[in-house]
Amino acid sequence: DFEPISEKIDNMKQIVYGIITLGILVAIGGTFSLIRKFSGSINDVKRNLTTTSNDPTFIIPRAPGELGEITDAINQMYNKLIDVQNYNQEILTSIDDGIITVNKEEKVVSINHAASHMLNLSKDYLGLTLEDIFPLDSPFVDCVKTTLLQNKPVKDLQVGYEDSPGSHRHLLISTSLMINVRQDLIGALLHFRDITEMVRLREDINRQERFASLGKIIAGVAHEIRSPLTSITGYMQFWNQGHMPSQ
Repeated sequence: DFEPISEKIDNMKQIVYGIITLGILVAIGGTFSLIRKFSGSINDVKRNLTTTSNDPTFIIPRAPGELGEITDAINQMYNKLIDVQNYNQEILTSIDDGIITVNKEEKVVSINHAASHMLNLSKDYLGLTLEDIFPLDSPFVDCVKTTLLQNKPVKDLQVGYEDSPGSHRHLLISTSLMINVRQDLIGALLHFRDITEMVRLREDINRQERFASLGKIIAGVAHEIRSPLTSITGYMQFWNQGHMPSQ
């Protein structure tokens, strides 16, 4: 009587073991499928990040699941960075002072419009060192080296610059260190202002003051000469009237 029951128990064990085995296989397969799908989504995000770095207008498509929140956060952060960059670019473009930024290797990172105009530079100089752009004895090279290597920013240094024969400018140079939010040195900023007209105006004022001083001296000399001449003229008129001077 126990044999049929034992057989039924064995059959139930086999069925249960089969169900458990099938469940394990399905779970393993599902896990690998989820891992593969998640890995594919991660790779898509990585490729989209690469595309975004080359194309600022590209928006990363929303990833499925919780990765979607990550892609949304990345898009928002990148949009904020673009807005800040555009804002800074507008500021640099609108000011009349020349600004050149260099990294720690003294390679040019940015040149604003005023700097390009004053120094006759182009965007082709981006990535070059200041020594590749200016002569070694240029005050620009010396000021930046002093700032980066000796940690000594320059303040209001007046220099002369000639970008072409016959075109001489007077510039007022200042430099400052560029520090990121982690307080790491990332480069230096070169700021300069064209004070050519101011220098010429000062020279004209000094010239006029010298002329005015010279005029006063000449007037004084003329007065000193005119006084004895007046006396001599009076005596001569007196003599011409027949009056001879007494012996």
